[in-house]
Amino acid sequence: MNKLCLVIVLCFLSAALLAEDFVMRGEPAMLAGPPVAVCEAEAAGAPAPWKAVRDPGASGGRALFCSVEKATGKSLVCGRFEGLRPGKYIAVFRLKIDKDYSYPEDTAVFAGVTAGDGGAGYGESRFLFGEFGEGWTLAPFAFEAREGDGAAEALVKSARSCDIWVDKVEIFECKGPLPALQAPPAKRAEYLEPGTRPRGLGYRPSAPGDGGIFPVSKPVSKHIFAIDCRDRDYDQLMLTSLQGLVNRDRPQLYLLVGREKLWLDRLTERGDVEKVTYITPRQALKRFSRYYKGAVITDRRIPATVNTATMYAAVYGGLVCSERTAAEYGLPALLDLRGRYGDDAEAYYSAYAELWDRLDHSVSLCLHGSISCPRDYAVQHKLFVFWAPGVVDGALTPADQKKDLAFVNFLLAQLPPNTPVLGYPFAGEGVGIGEGGGVGLFARYGHFLVPSDYSSNLSVHSGARRAELRQKEPRRIPLEAGKRYVAFTMSDGDNLQVLANGGWAWETDARGKVPITWNMSPSASMLIPDVADYYYSTATENDSFGAAVSGVGYTYPALYGERFKDAEPVFDGFLALTDKYMKEMDMRVLAPMGVTEKELAHIAEKLPGIKGLLPDYARSRDVTRYDEGVFLTSGNMPVVRAGTSMGPDSGDPEEKARFTAREITDFAGVEENEPAFIHAFLCNWGYGPAIVDRIAELLPENYVFVSGEELALLEKEYMREKRLLVSAPPETACIEGFVSRLTLKAQNTGDSPFEAAFDLKGVAGFSPLKKKMEPGKPETVVLDFVPAGGRITLEVSFEGRTVTKEITANLYDGASFPAGQDPAKLELAAHYNATNMPSINAESYTSEDGTRYRAAISGESKSGAIVFGPYKSMEKGRYLAAYNLVRLDEKGKSDPVCTQDIAAEGQKLCEKQLFRRDLPVGKRVTLYVPFDWDSKNGLETRIFWDTESDSLRVDGVSIFRITDR
Repeated sequence: MNKLCLVIVLCFLSAALLAEDFVMRGEPAMLAGPPVAVCEAEAAGAPAPWKAVRDPGASGGRALFCSVEKATGKSLVCGRFEGLRPGKYIAVFRLKIDKDYSYPEDTAVFAGVTAGDGGAGYGESRFLFGEFGEGWTLAPFAFEAREGDGAAEALVKSARSCDIWVDKVEIFECKGPLPALQAPPAKRAEYLEPGTRPRGLGYRPSAPGDGGIFPVSKPVSKHIFAIDCRDRDYDQLMLTSLQGLVNRDRPQLYLLVGREKLWLDRLTERGDVEKVTYITPRQALKRFSRYYKGAVITDRRIPATVNTATMYAAVYGGLVCSERTAAEYGLPALLDLRGRYGDDAEAYYSAYAELWDRLDHSVSLCLHGSISCPRDYAVQHKLFVFWAPGVVDGALTPADQKKDLAFVNFLLAQLPPNTPVLGYPFAGEGVGIGEGGGVGLFARYGHFLVPSDYSSNLSVHSGARRAELRQKEPRRIPLEAGKRYVAFTMSDGDNLQVLANGGWAWETDARGKVPITWNMSPSASMLIPDVADYYYSTATENDSFGAAVSGVGYTYPALYGERFKDAEPVFDGFLALTDKYMKEMDMRVLAPMGVTEKELAHIAEKLPGIKGLLPDYARSRDVTRYDEGVFLTSGNMPVVRAGTSMGPDSGDPEEKARFTAREITDFAGVEENEPAFIHAFLCNWGYGPAIVDRIAELLPENYVFVSGEELALLEKEYMREKRLLVSAPPETACIEGFVSRLTLKAQNTGDSPFEAAFDLKGVAGFSPLKKKMEPGKPETVVLDFVPAGGRITLEVSFEGRTVTKEITANLYDGASFPAGQDPAKLELAAHYNATNMPSINAESYTSEDGTRYRAAISGESKSGAIVFGPYKSMEKGRYLAAYNLVRLDEKGKSDPVCTQDIAAEGQKLCEKQLFRRDLPVGKRVTLYVPFDWDSKNGLETRIFWDTESDSLRVDGVSIFRITDR
């Protein structure tokens, strides 16, 4: 590198540093004298997988080292600096990577500084392979320490990309402006749809084996040999492949990682295991030498070889190893994959051609090469292991993303339908096609995901004794007018590692005070029966279990079997498996995900034995008001869709509790003398029993907390009593003097047909409509009328009864529309009251005249979107949005008052700032915004507001389609 440039940039560095290669970026920086702090990396300790090594070129002759095979992606604390006074600094990291290998051009090392003791982070820089010299290289990171930030910690992360050594970190004061030292943005591949071929597949039903849909182990050996891999520098690729080979005979080799010690103790308590002997990896290789024939050596340049080596090891009896691991343990090469392939796709196609007929096709694994945990199960049962790259790993040389995704499509079409995929299609931002992309692609080929990329010892757990899993019967809860019945459901039990690794806040004294339905994968009964037994046997009277998204595995029913000539029998096969394994776990409610009313009706037809459907992973975009989420579907099966969101990003439990309590009360949109049924979804990553208890405390006395099954039974009881269920919007939009349309949904919830008469009061130009209502069949009813005022009364008469609904009509004066806009050509596409839209910062209110609205208060509410969403799909065309706004005061310190925009998944179509001059205080103002819509994504309309602006009220938004009539 240019040493003269180095002198200019770091003119006060010591002469010793001038001999080093330096990562040169940004503007020159003036450093004030010698370093204010120095930390030798090895002095900070060597947590696994890092280890202290001798290096004559390192300061003091020692450094910390981590190999690419053992990197975890976690940061290493390589220096702690107490008492940095507020000011500007540059941390200079002395690093080295192995230049003997041809790493991809985007290979990166991350280095940065964070404020310790829970303080603020300062960020990190990304240093690319090409920026390193042949030896030690100095990598700078600029940051500014602030008052009260606490001790600073220097961090290095290898990001599973290369061998790395860390020598020391020096902190220099910086005089003048901080330089911009960030790396150029990472190279990213073009986003590709996962593929559309093959299509028109023929359905071939496949019968599960004796162990069910998963091959399972023989009964666990009474004598277990355990290797403690916690905080140790062991090669788990080698050990998991050894474990898979050994445990084919009988599960007897166990790896202690994460919380697996808990489950080993549990196996002992249950009587599955009587003796545990701890051994080292070398002792294990010696004791179990008859099970393997040598090493299958991976090619670090071709990431797919970790997966193909796993398959070769399974078929030929080998251990998956890097060349370094094979040399370290003296393992002869059974098969050397180095230099065989030009890219990942070639490696996969070659493995398929050679091994397919010798593999078990009942299960496959989607697994990133850096993850070893479930490979014991893949080796044990000879399963196909693959990976689908994303925009980041798909851009790394020598990847060919199109070829890789073409292979994945080919493979999924070869696997029998209704077989599970273990692992996970995401391994970091942009690494892998992602959760949604992966689950959707698997579903199209009739496969479901069982998330398990960090599930260890499946070759042991699946052989554990299966206990009978039975739940307590639901309570008989009286149905009372005016009560609000709430069922809390906890997410992510479809994820096996959530169950095994403590993802649920299960072990807390707070659990059991308020009913919670914990959604779990029915697959747990086969793969981790001992873990499932633990939850069932330690459940309190207030703990119950439902089937997680969307049945026997994680999938999107609306996409299931799309690549077949006829998708219905494929999805029916999935539902048959769901029915079988829900019964085995005594589950009576199901939480499908990514569903419309069409899929819900079909699920209800095929699963008549369950008690109810509690759909959605957080509140769906299809549910903007209460009666859109609470209804009966086919066969009068009760459906209660989620009424709560993911919750705020804040880690503050009190904020989470208050936010969700507010969502629950906002969602209970029924008359005071009617009961309400609320499915309160909880994301396990931010919520637990303690927050649930606090939510319960915050809700009024008329709120009753029940299980998911109890909620469904209560809803069904109420709906059957009503006989006719009518779903009508509480609010609509009309143009004075022009024909308007009201669309209703009605359902006969009884057992016999009847005729219903639909009438509207307070309108002109309308005659009652009569319709025959068949039992259990939802009907759409369309009523055209001319508005005559701001209130409309809907009356539906049947069998001597009358159902009455009051509807607010938001009237627009035809003369108020923008110049040139003919009101006769406007057709209402949607209307949303602000209280039915998501909000970041605004509370819900009701005015004296009964108008519901949201308001953000100057200096009190936080900055953000008063309303956003509703993410509804729209036909292609020209539209006009009408916002109703009121500026409440002049207490703010800034102008504009707010910003309005319309977007499609974050991509703005139009934007407008509104100033005080546009919004007279206390006067309702309608803002008209024309826009063109041509997007597959859902409509997002937003009002952004700042806490220093005047207080603002938002009543809602009407969306009119501009027609050609």
